Amino acid sequence: MGNVIDDIDNARTSSLHLKWTVITTLGDFLDGAMFGITGITLIPLIPYLHLNSFEQGIPAFLTLLGTAAGAISVSRLGDKFGRKHIYSFDAIIYGIAAIMLSITFNLYWAMVFFFMVGFGVGGDVPNSWSLLIEFAPKDKRGSLFSFTYILWFLGGIIGTLLAVLLVPYGMLLFRIEWAFFGIIAFFVWFLRKQLPESPRYNALNNNEKELISTANMVGSNEKNIKSYKRHAYRELFNNYGRYMLLAFLLYMMCGIPESTNGEFYPYIFRLLGLSLAQSYELEAMIFIITLLSVFVFRYIVDLIGRVKTYIISGSIYAAGMYMLGSRFVYHSIYLLIFTAILLAVGLGLGFDIINRLYSTVHLPVSIRASGQGLIWFSLRIEVAFFGLYTPYLISVYGLPVLYTIFGFMILVDVITIIVLNFKSPGMVNTEKRSIDELAGE
Repeated sequence: MGNVIDDIDNARTSSLHLKWTVITTLGDFLDGAMFGITGITLIPLIPYLHLNSFEQGIPAFLTLLGTAAGAISVSRLGDKFGRKHIYSFDAIIYGIAAIMLSITFNLYWAMVFFFMVGFGVGGDVPNSWSLLIEFAPKDKRGSLFSFTYILWFLGGIIGTLLAVLLVPYGMLLFRIEWAFFGIIAFFVWFLRKQLPESPRYNALNNNEKELISTANMVGSNEKNIKSYKRHAYRELFNNYGRYMLLAFLLYMMCGIPESTNGEFYPYIFRLLGLSLAQSYELEAMIFIITLLSVFVFRYIVDLIGRVKTYIISGSIYAAGMYMLGSRFVYHSIYLLIFTAILLAVGLGLGFDIINRLYSTVHLPVSIRASGQGLIWFSLRIEVAFFGLYTPYLISVYGLPVLYTIFGFMILVDVITIIVLNFKSPGMVNTEKRSIDELAGE
């Protein structure tokens, strides 16, 4: 006998799915903007607040620390009170904090608002990813989930292009960037008011009327409601520990290199001798090429599978890291651009998007957002402290050492997936299977 959830899983992907997906992933848009403009606005902020080499890492540290705090605290509320209701308010926190950051005039208040911006993102993403994965049809889950990256890079691209226009204006660049995205955050909150709640969350909580209404929107006439078991938080470790460990390893090895690039690209390019405008332009090029590569990923990930896509994208990404670890790249703008293209294509073809998929699909609905929050908390605590010391590490060890280590970290992820493909194929070959099946529900 069929049920509403099966119909949602097997639904034909429609414009309605795309609309829900874009609105849901606007949290990633704000996250991408946060990453991009934290690095972009660091450059005019350094002379304005007279930041020393240690203090230059504080903005990245605080946004990431705030993200970790938001993820671990707010994600559990999403499992308790619903994805939609919780993550809508996170956009308001982001909006208020970004606007206040745009008008601050001292380091201490800036520290508070950098943290709050991160907190808004941290509470948003675990809940929005859970919502997306729970209404996406199983045959197009990878394709729809690619929008988490499309919107992320759109946020970074818009922030970078705006910076290119505002290069001559110093601190005005800082203030306009943060005010602009603060206003957008309120627009995101408004759009989210029209989203339905997660169908699986409604089924878990016996919200029959809303569940049937959502199912009718995607063409289902089924009335049977699938029941779900409630899981305790401790089961993330007792019953789902190996999936959490996999997600943690994949995220740690890719998250540190990726967040360093996202928040420090302009800083790094300036160290390599590029002008301020060239630094912003090269970062914009990387973001745009990555975004275009994601559209290729959308069409291959559900077709050729997660593992093959992961190996291809991870290998290209690692090659770009190792090239930045070679000093000869720094003496040619053309080699630097080629290296940047490798990094963009490798990342855009799905390396980190598949990590995101692996971290969501194996967890049960009643603790899915909590699991995401815990993974995000662990990841962003690590990258927060790494970001705090990044300018110092670069000054002591140099870029070649840093990027050689990054290349090794990416290869660790690729090798892990190859090994699991032989040892535990069910963990990594997740395409075209229901998330209920993957979570053992």
